[in-house]
Amino acid sequence: MRKWLPLFIFGVVLLTLTSLIVGARIVGAQDDNSALVDPAYEGSVSGAGARSPEAGVGTAFSYQGRLDQDGMPVNGSCDFKFSLFNEATGGSQQGNTQSKTIQVSDGLFSESLNFGSGVFSGSSRWLEIEVRCPSGSGSYVKLSPREEILAIPYALSLRPGAEVEGDAGGGSVLKATATSGDALTGQTNSTSGKGVQGTARTYTGVNYGVFGFTDSYQGYGGYFYNKGSSGNGVGLYARGSQDNAPDIVVGGNSDADDNGIISTSPNYSSSDLVLRSNDSVRIDLDYDGGGEDADFYVSAGGETIFKVDESGLTTVEVLEITGGADLSEQFDVRTDQPHLKPEPGMVVSIDAVNPGKLLVSSNAYDRTVAGVISGAGGVQTGMLMGHDGTIADGDYPVALTGRVYVWADASYGAIQPGDLLTTSNTPGHAMVVTDYQNAQGAILGKAMTGLEHGEGLILVLVSLQ
Repeated sequence: MRKWLPLFIFGVVLLTLTSLIVGARIVGAQDDNSALVDPAYEGSVSGAGARSPEAGVGTAFSYQGRLDQDGMPVNGSCDFKFSLFNEATGGSQQGNTQSKTIQVSDGLFSESLNFGSGVFSGSSRWLEIEVRCPSGSGSYVKLSPREEILAIPYALSLRPGAEVEGDAGGGSVLKATATSGDALTGQTNSTSGKGVQGTARTYTGVNYGVFGFTDSYQGYGGYFYNKGSSGNGVGLYARGSQDNAPDIVVGGNSDADDNGIISTSPNYSSSDLVLRSNDSVRIDLDYDGGGEDADFYVSAGGETIFKVDESGLTTVEVLEITGGADLSEQFDVRTDQPHLKPEPGMVVSIDAVNPGKLLVSSNAYDRTVAGVISGAGGVQTGMLMGHDGTIADGDYPVALTGRVYVWADASYGAIQPGDLLTTSNTPGHAMVVTDYQNAQGAILGKAMTGLEHGEGLILVLVSLQ
């Protein structure tokens, strides 16, 4: 005969009004003398039916009791009312009252009780019982005191404040799976609490305090939403370990082209991405506020200081360039001239045979002079213009204005700062202007450093005229 160990023990109580005595227990486990039961076929004591290993655990539990009257076991039908409370006396009822008509045999009875989901949340519960015998006669008598529902030892691992700790052999210590709805929900009612907290305690290796992923191409690996109805509640806060450590790292695929992407929700056509700092600087991406639409806005103190509109037009109050000192355009320069390979610092002129292209200058007072190839003397291009795929494209940055180093030949005359420079018969070299009449239209610019003799690099302020 199968015996059951009590999960919750209810003491024997005396009904003084009816001389009924009831002893009860909630069951669900076997004692040491019983045979092992296959969990695939194990049901409740009341015969509620078997459950497969994959079936979800229901909210019902089996209840067994003994009912005596005047010292003798009761035989017959009795009416019971079972109610659940959160206090031993008074308190609030949890779930609905269960009304049962139960057949009692030799004082023993067994019944399945189900107070619904959510009533056993880890807080203490007391069971209140009312009974009348025989069924349908007289008034109900309330048993007193209420009986506290006590947990079996392993159930204590799920009480509030309990910890589940151990080695799962590489698997999950605690796993929740739902066929529908949410698998795991965390909630706090504290003003400083955390709904869910994850911590990785090893101090080396790539581990994660919280890790989430989705198999859906339409889903989100992590989704954060601030539902505050007022104020400036934050949806996601991230902070690096040091001042110079990144607060957020956006990664792409695991291959060499690991290109991270920041995007606004595709469900909102006018959604913005706003980056705001503590010093009143704000960056807006895909800004659709009033006025002209723009893809990129930077503002400070409420005023726009930089913007790029949808056509690519860029507007800025002040542009400071610290990586170069001249304004250049991209040109193709002929490379098929013997001993005239284009190099930084060489003077170039318009190639009359190839429209839009240049060649290394080799004639004095050349009115087709176009500029100087940028990059000599360690001074780089400050601003480079061009139009990819058109005639206004090329491989060489040619300085049209600004400060640039140029090759010069002082054999035609010593060069002093402030002297006007023009082309010379030495390929790619400038020289001092001595024939001002022939120099009209062939001026390259003004020398900023001098050269007394021979050839060398000098700094020139390019100003074509």
